[in-house]
Amino acid sequence: MNSVTKSVIKALIPVLTLLILIIASTPLASSNYVFYIYGSLKCSSCASLVNFFKNEGLNYYFCSFENMSCASRFSSLIEGYGVPDVTPLTLVIVNDSVVAIVGGDVLNKEFWLGLLNKSYGGKVPIYLFTMGKGFIEGVDPKVLAAKYAPEVVKVGNITETPTNEFKGDLWAVVAVMFGLALSDAVNPCATYIYILLLVASALVAVKRGSKGLIMATGTAFVCAVYVGYYMLGVGLLSVLTYVPTWILSAIAIGFGLWVIITGIFRKSRVVAKGSII
Repeated sequence: MNSVTKSVIKALIPVLTLLILIIASTPLASSNYVFYIYGSLKCSSCASLVNFFKNEGLNYYFCSFENMSCASRFSSLIEGYGVPDVTPLTLVIVNDSVVAIVGGDVLNKEFWLGLLNKSYGGKVPIYLFTMGKGFIEGVDPKVLAAKYAPEVVKVGNITETPTNEFKGDLWAVVAVMFGLALSDAVNPCATYIYILLLVASALVAVKRGSKGLIMATGTAFVCAVYVGYYMLGVGLLSVLTYVPTWILSAIAIGFGLWVIITGIFRKSRVVAKGSII
């Protein structure tokens, strides 16, 4: 086996691993979800959405307004939580919890599957078609599912209590968070990358012979690290859930191809490496 073949194999391993993880985590691999649809048999949009779910092989339950119980629950949901008065109205339920509410006949499989993997810390997002319209807060998502989709959830001893009520040992939480922060702070991989980037930036500044540039480079690096972690803390990961899946997939595939190509041709992955050597 020649060196080029070995390089190709090494480059393909992380890409194949990523693909396996994506396939293994797809929500279609389990049946613990259901799209609970409120609507009428006389509603063409409702029929369109039902046929869409049926043709795509997605789990769904249709609660028809011809059933007085369904009509009553629908009215209660609209009046009590500010949900758009639109039909069809779909409750996305995962593990007996409402994870999203969507008004309108969205015929986009990628959109629906994306909702199955989103999490907003106990808040339930409301969509009008694919546009976000706010959240339902302060109510346990399991309570919503048990109350408004009783046919498809396992109803246990659930009481309607605010989800923002803290229950537990505060010091235990602090200890766990401190341990996680400490383990990340002494992460050899992260430390190596930070040192490499800082040294590379400093070498460029030194080569140009400007002390002010050296200070500015170091300050910019430290600020960038701080801002990056701060943004992660305030919800960058949640913001990324609004980015279309195909864009994130394209970025991941592009990065994988770049790694493969540079590995095959033994090209450096350090930008402007010649300017700092």
